[in-house]
Amino acid sequence: MYIYGFQICFSDPDDIDFCGASPIYIRGQTASFSAEKIIKILSKDHKESVLCKHQPSRVQINASFLVDLRFVPLNDLQADDNGSYEHIGSPTETFHLSFESSVLKDCNRISRKKMMGTNHYFLTRKYHKCASSPDLKRTISYCTTPGGDIVGNIALIQYNFAKQEHAFAVKPHGNAKKNKVPYTRTQDSTKTLLQSNLANATPKEACQKTTRDLGGTLNARSAGCMPRNRKQAYNMKQMNAGVSQESQSKDVLGSLLTMANDEKWSDSQHTFIRSIQTHPNPLFLVLGTKTQFQNLKAYCTSELVSSVLTVDPTFNIGKYSVTPVTHQDLLLVSKRIGEHPICIGPILISQNLTKDVYADFVYCIQKNCPGLKDEMRAFGTDGEKALEQSLSEGFPSAIKLRCMSHFRNNVKEHLKVVDESKTKITNQIFGYHTVDGIYNEGMVDADSPEMFDSLYESVRQDWEKMCPTFVHWFDTKTPMIKQEMLGNVRTSAGLGNPPKRFYTHSSESTNHVIKHKENYKEVSLPKFV
Repeated sequence: MYIYGFQICFSDPDDIDFCGASPIYIRGQTASFSAEKIIKILSKDHKESVLCKHQPSRVQINASFLVDLRFVPLNDLQADDNGSYEHIGSPTETFHLSFESSVLKDCNRISRKKMMGTNHYFLTRKYHKCASSPDLKRTISYCTTPGGDIVGNIALIQYNFAKQEHAFAVKPHGNAKKNKVPYTRTQDSTKTLLQSNLANATPKEACQKTTRDLGGTLNARSAGCMPRNRKQAYNMKQMNAGVSQESQSKDVLGSLLTMANDEKWSDSQHTFIRSIQTHPNPLFLVLGTKTQFQNLKAYCTSELVSSVLTVDPTFNIGKYSVTPVTHQDLLLVSKRIGEHPICIGPILISQNLTKDVYADFVYCIQKNCPGLKDEMRAFGTDGEKALEQSLSEGFPSAIKLRCMSHFRNNVKEHLKVVDESKTKITNQIFGYHTVDGIYNEGMVDADSPEMFDSLYESVRQDWEKMCPTFVHWFDTKTPMIKQEMLGNVRTSAGLGNPPKRFYTHSSESTNHVIKHKENYKEVSLPKFV
């Protein structure tokens, strides 16, 4: 052990001090160390006892460490469990070094920048300021030979406080808005292993396998040497899907254009790809056979017997959304359930779901099904605004219907604070069956807006006492209920008299069929088409 100034340099194995499980090379301030002094330290032949075989972690004192890079990858050194750091510079200086019997004899700086040369050595120092304690600076230094190898296979890590050293709590990541958990940077080698395991496993499975491969949580020497959580694996899988999004998009578009041209020149009467657009919206695709478009006219326009056209997006089919149009075949009845079978109509495939995208979809339907714009009897949605607005503008004469199930869930959500009265209010709105099977009508069964207003006024005062916030919300929904949900509206839409309730179950059933067909896995767009 050598003491000089305010520093203690440990050389005798019996005198070595430790920070956690890591041997300290120098205890004290080393911020003033010159480049030449650091090179002398890095080029010296050190005893194994002073070399760190593991990443120093949670260092919150003035101390310096020599890390054996045969055991700890250089890029892992930044994951030290002190949270995030701000990078403040990585200068590389050029030196001429001369050795005699592997001992450094001469050290001369050639340039404060990197200059390539036959016998040039390069000292790199990476400076970082700790985000959780800005007065702590970390410096990682290493020297490379003219051939690119790291001198001695060691790196020097220096931790120096600007003033008095002190302990500090690690803060959450700067990008975290809700999560207040202290941020832990994951070692690069761990992320590489996790990425490899993600190739043939789900994020959960890859996270578990990576932890096992690294010896398990109980054997972890630092938090940074293990995967952070399953969300990290999920984000990694999303960001690194194998090929870049740009090249993938080009391949997808090229494949789709080839398929469309093959259809056009081989059999134009059996076209399936009706539209491909990439501007101004992201990739946009409309699929539909001639029969599917004709069936919309046949089943959704009759004043006597008509099916409600239903639209509801489904997700998780690759990196795009699938929005099928559905209706019922009114000429057939299932023997098993006594219902009309559900038919899939035209399909929208897109990378986002905006009003412009839905409007283009509606226009494509109108183009391939002349007369539908003015003759459509009724359409229904789950209340998605962009979709509903586009359908209303595209089919101005059609009756709008709102899914009863989705609105019931909205009502229950706004009644969470009144558990005791939730069932009573819900029954008053939607009706209910008694234990004897007798149905008591609700407000949505009213035959006119006036009857609905009368029923609402009879209960509104009681509701205000139980939950005034719900009444305020419900007041904003009464125009929609009168226009899209009442009994007289559903009768006009062709749902019978007394009318059946409208649900988007047909679309959701179709969505389930689509997902089941693909085994609930992501598939490429050309393969799906």
